[in-house]
Amino acid sequence: MLATGRNTISRSPHVRVLGALLVGFCISWLASVVYLFTLDAPMENWVRALDKQDRWSQHFTAGQGPRLVVTGGSSCTFSIDGGMATEQFHVPVINGGLEAGMGAYGVLLLSSRLTESGDTLVLAIEPPLLLSPLDYTQDTLQLMIRRLEWDRLVQAKKVTGRAVPLDSLFFSPCPGLQNVAAFLGRVVTHTPYRYENAEIRAGGLMVTDFRYPLSKDGYIPGLSPGNRDVLLHFRDWASHRGVRVVYSIPWYYVGNERASEQKRINARFLASLSEIMPVVREEEFGVQTDPSLFADTKWHLTEEAAQVRTSELVTHTLASDFWTADQLERVASAFR
Repeated sequence: MLATGRNTISRSPHVRVLGALLVGFCISWLASVVYLFTLDAPMENWVRALDKQDRWSQHFTAGQGPRLVVTGGSSCTFSIDGGMATEQFHVPVINGGLEAGMGAYGVLLLSSRLTESGDTLVLAIEPPLLLSPLDYTQDTLQLMIRRLEWDRLVQAKKVTGRAVPLDSLFFSPCPGLQNVAAFLGRVVTHTPYRYENAEIRAGGLMVTDFRYPLSKDGYIPGLSPGNRDVLLHFRDWASHRGVRVVYSIPWYYVGNERASEQKRINARFLASLSEIMPVVREEEFGVQTDPSLFADTKWHLTEEAAQVRTSELVTHTLASDFWTADQLERVASAFR
């Protein structure tokens, strides 16, 4: 009995420590949920953007004809004027752009809510995302939790080919050190989140007054085997629902000295992508050398440039004006 008592006594401090850790974890997890729903300014901005997209989409119910939905990272959010295009082309155009932090899985999964049979979905995903590791990012899971998109979480495997891991979902509300530091920095300096006051138009276009100097370097596009499989799965899932999926490369600022090389590697990238889905014709292959077309990043367009980009994209897409793989290969060779 004494031995048992001594063991019980010796174990009790460990039990108390474990209990304290468990209580601390529960408190921090609940605090993270409260932060996500009340104080997370970047997430609130994207909730505001998606709510605006949903309201615009709901204007055009089934039976009113096919719609054109464009999705991608923030390059899409800042480059597609759905309201202007709808009025100009008399076809419902919806900007379903998100942000690159959502990753390929997030962009595909969240864009699926906007499409129905007869629609065309334009994937304007930034090429570097298609080289990134495949996972449901914390931003994606937080956004779906914040919007209570439980049905979307359940359907994830059907849409992308991979279910949402439950452990990732459970821990996703917890902000990382970078988010905490950014939040504390805004509090201490009384500086609002960068896009907190950005205007979001009815058709989904986000407009910012921020302007920053832009570097002239390019990027390396590519399509990893994993991302290729995901795009094939998503294309087939969409086709089964009567939705046509095509690709359009986003505009990106490159210095004149780099432009030809960037066009060459982009054309090669598009040739590989054209084996999966139609690629919208765009004579500059996403390469733009005029910095005045861009706002605060090399992917974000000004309002005026967004209207030009939108008109060109919608014109070519509605006319089914797509590149062939042979054409793209010839173009890539011509730039050598």
